[in-house]
Amino acid sequence: YDESIINVFCEFWSPSGEYFKVYAFYYQDFVKTNQNCTPYPCEVLNSNNEYCWKIRFTPDEIGKWQYKLTAADNSGSITYPSSSLLNFKCISSSNLGFITKANNKFLKRTSGQFYFPVGENLAWYNSPDFWGQQTFGTNEFIYYIDKLANNKVNFIRVFLDVYEGMALVGYDYTSQTNYYNLYNQKDAFQLDQIINYAKTKDVNIMLCLFSHASWGDSSYCNNNWSTKNPFYEQNNGPLTTPFEFFTNNSAISATKKMIKSIVSRWGFATNIVSWELWNEVNEIKKFNSSLTPPITFENDIYNWHLSMYNYIKSLDPFNHLITSSNSGDSIISANSIYSIMDYS
Repeated sequence: YDESIINVFCEFWSPSGEYFKVYAFYYQDFVKTNQNCTPYPCEVLNSNNEYCWKIRFTPDEIGKWQYKLTAADNSGSITYPSSSLLNFKCISSSNLGFITKANNKFLKRTSGQFYFPVGENLAWYNSPDFWGQQTFGTNEFIYYIDKLANNKVNFIRVFLDVYEGMALVGYDYTSQTNYYNLYNQKDAFQLDQIINYAKTKDVNIMLCLFSHASWGDSSYCNNNWSTKNPFYEQNNGPLTTPFEFFTNNSAISATKKMIKSIVSRWGFATNIVSWELWNEVNEIKKFNSSLTPPITFENDIYNWHLSMYNYIKSLDPFNHLITSSNSGDSIISANSIYSIMDYS
């Protein structure tokens, strides 16, 4: 996951000559089986030991596209084809395109049709035995997506930073791996399934990348910071307090690598409404009441949001919207974070 060790990408040229660069992501495949649980089946995922690099791309123009692949590591780089370009033909479809801003009040598809989101925070799946080996996994999402779609819901929020649900880094039911720079391929595979299934039901997703609950040390947060968060020094991470996440160079570097993997893997999806950088970022202070944040804390959060916003915009060829959130009793001025975001 470190581009200084290996970097794989694909360059595309549209029929009108527009240029796109899409990074590859490392992929592990799984086979799903179900076990009897209540109220929905428990999900069991076993790797079939198939590993590869993947590129995902959604062409947005009818006609002949051209492309080439490049892989680079410490020994050099190689491009395929070496002296020409591959091509494919993009034909018309019923896909209405990506979601973007129509103006400062409304959203629309890139095809022009207005999009009015109606939905709820679906958040994460649970386990019948809390912190146990059994999880409902994607079966719980499928159950809710079906129920919501039947009632004309077209929008949900999904968390990617909840240890009892999906999390690319941190505690994992089966391996219990606590590394902040290695990614949970099982959970990534689950998000693949959720995004793809939601697409079949015309349900669109705001993907939340970080949530205060994984950075808090209180019973409300299951003491996630000290017991499960891989960025904490006692869990082999670089940080002594959660507040340092916004300023520590190692944490910032690791976060950018993870964001690059997220955008590379799921940026193709037209049913991703937006990347939500944080859920209630200010609550980190509330749920670490024994710790005193630095006097620069608010400014640190602002600068972090600005940096990550610009970084995602430099990576995402499809320019998904970016947002973030804080709770009502915010220590952070709404005009600071939200002045950066595409919408609040």
